Amino acid sequence: MRAIVILVLSALVLAACGEGGEPEAAQGDEIAVELALGGLDNPQDVTPSPDGSEIYYVTAGESGSGLFKIEGTDGELLASFEQASSLVLSADGATIFVGDREGGIFAVPAAGGAPAVLAGTEGFEVSHLDRDGAQIVFVGTDAEGVAGIWSAPIGGGEVAEIEVGLEAAPTGILALGGGELIVAHASGLVERIGGAAEGALVEGERLGAPTGMAVSADGVTLMVSSLSAAGTAQVLLVPLDGGEPGVFDDVIGENRSAGGLRCTADVSVCVWIDSTGGGVYKIRFR
Repeated sequence: MRAIVILVLSALVLAACGEGGEPEAAQGDEIAVELALGGLDNPQDVTPSPDGSEIYYVTAGESGSGLFKIEGTDGELLASFEQASSLVLSADGATIFVGDREGGIFAVPAAGGAPAVLAGTEGFEVSHLDRDGAQIVFVGTDAEGVAGIWSAPIGGGEVAEIEVGLEAAPTGILALGGGELIVAHASGLVERIGGAAEGALVEGERLGAPTGMAVSADGVTLMVSSLSAAGTAQVLLVPLDGGEPGVFDDVIGENRSAGGLRCTADVSVCVWIDSTGGGVYKIRFR
């Protein structure tokens, strides 16, 4: 499993698509990959602190659901939840925002403390979330079971509709900034909305749930966790300016898990979830 993850994450962070859709790795980068923590019960999503020195993750297993911080060789429970699905940090790393499939978005102090629901998000079943400046953008269903995309102020307040009445709750969301979003759907569609370049990026793929997404360090390639038709892991490298995506399936075909993926703002550190294997992995660049 470790060899599989090393290949996937190295490609995720450094690669762009070359001619013919084949991935090309950046040159001159030293890569250090480590299994940060294993033996977890159904981890869902993960994020590094702004400087990459800390790792936070959420689980939703049979033994319970919670927000954790990696401390040495163990996970320190910061807060318990009903069914945590996703998490993202504030810009300064002082607050962790956690989405819960059983209702709401919660703010948790990274230094420790009780979670506080963001006013206005009560009753929303949150599948995935991200931060767009002073807003939390999220996907899921509302109290009436309507699927859609919404935004809420990070301090709580009125929830704004971005797109509602969808056939099903999207499986992932990534904020590009300024209200521009990339949204992943269970149907296999990954689309760009809210900007000048709206439209489908890929269609008909089997996407991870949650669908971890990130943008490469050079800003030109979208990285999407997904599965092949046979149910084996693959990573799509999608050119944001158009073109055919590259596909990684060598070696990683033995991995049957595709989960959360997030990076620091400068993409110097990324963290990745192997949900079925129960592992959190960290990759650093020097």
